[in-house]
Amino acid sequence: MSVLNNFIIASNLIDRCIDGKILIINLKTGNATLISEIGVVFWESIKNGTSKNSLIKTILNEYDVDILTLEKDYDEFIKKLLSLGILVEKK
Repeated sequence: MSVLNNFIIASNLIDRCIDGKILIINLKTGNATLISEIGVVFWESIKNGTSKNSLIKTILNEYDVDILTLEKDYDEFIKKLLSLGILVEKK
């Protein structure tokens, strides 16, 4: 089960792609978060509703990375988004 089954993207955000990076702004607080590199791929998959398993299969086919590192990076990315309030618990 994907960690995203219990969470959604907060409604008070906007995001923009700038020079291959994603800038996420919380309209309520004014806080901004800049995402780069593999985080951009993770973010786009979250926005598109792609499952963790599907995303990992795709990345493994496109990049030279081992599955354990990739899963760890993805889980840490999700935890960071939760801590920043970018992802929130479904109600």
